[in-house]
Amino acid sequence: MLDHDWGNTTISNQSYLDATLTGRATLPAPKFDERTLWNIVTGCLATVFACTWVSVHPNMPSPNDGRIRIFMARLELMIWALVVPEMIIFWALRQWIGARRLAKLFEGTAMIFTLINRILRNSTCSS
Repeated sequence: MLDHDWGNTTISNQSYLDATLTGRATLPAPKFDERTLWNIVTGCLATVFACTWVSVHPNMPSPNDGRIRIFMARLELMIWALVVPEMIIFWALRQWIGARRLAKLFEGTAMIFTLINRILRNSTCSS
């Protein structure tokens, strides 16, 4: 008779067959109070990794960059976010200041860009 070892519980083929035929589960409920330090640490690391991976939004890559280059740039940024999280805040602040400067520089030209965009869009749509 083959036995299946699920944690500290050994289930025989016969009891599994009985549960299948009768439709009643005779398997013991899992015990959630038996977490090891390793389970807790790996769960925490996986959560931190996933949250950091999702929260990092790098700049738009060049059209010439391949998938590996884009992945490596994002991975590098994620590692920096894990090691020195305040650097990401300063990076975002620097980009925000640069965007404000560009907005002030092109403040009066927004209407011109809108008109040019409409002209180009209408000429390409009617062709």
